[in-house]
Amino acid sequence: MLALTNTGYKQSLYFGNEDNYGSAAVVDQPIGLVQSVNPTEKNNLIKIRTLGGTRDYSNIVAGKFEVSGSFDYYLQGCAFLRQALGEDTGTTTTVDSGPKYHTGASSYLHIMGSAASPLADNFPSFTLELTDDEDGGNPGTNNLKRTFDGCRVNNLSLSATIDNPVSVTCDWIAQGVTKGTAAASTVTEYTADPYIFYQGAVYSTTGDVSADTAVDSSSIIAEVNGFDWSLNNNLEAVWYIS
Repeated sequence: MLALTNTGYKQSLYFGNEDNYGSAAVVDQPIGLVQSVNPTEKNNLIKIRTLGGTRDYSNIVAGKFEVSGSFDYYLQGCAFLRQALGEDTGTTTTVDSGPKYHTGASSYLHIMGSAASPLADNFPSFTLELTDDEDGGNPGTNNLKRTFDGCRVNNLSLSATIDNPVSVTCDWIAQGVTKGTAAASTVTEYTADPYIFYQGAVYSTTGDVSADTAVDSSSIIAEVNGFDWSLNNNLEAVWYIS
């Protein structure tokens, strides 16, 4: 028998927007050019001794079950970023008006929405699917599949430097995980090249700023060689007695 090292070229990582937190969604969206993924499942075992016993544990019982992880990818599309930023619900909490940007005449407005927008005060959640079918084609073996539900982004950072793609690092916390051996979901991958450092600008202006705003010489701040941007949602996992 020949033992081979898993190389990662038969792994996939996809996600789907949840309409309701913790309810597994249809996994139908790519993330980008994923470079690494690190899921963690922690049982938090409770170790119990007893009077009159020995130095050994009397019982080892399951404690709080924690699921979290991280992944890194090169940015091709921005659909996943809404999981960290929420979505703009416009000038009220009941109307989803799409992207909102700063204007010179009024202040910037961004109200967090949910995957089931226009519900108010609901932060987005997603279902994350990790599949490794490295051994799926060999007799007597199965795919390794984990479906994480109730996922929310805790930390997210973007960075770019000259001659490198824009990279994204995401730390997430999940409500639970389902283990399986099925094949990966069928998802249409991005076909566009990843964003590169020259597809951005840093400038200052009193006028309107949108995706189509031209950058002229009077607005230039500096010749930026790299940038790092990060967001922390400071998520807190909660358990209760029931």
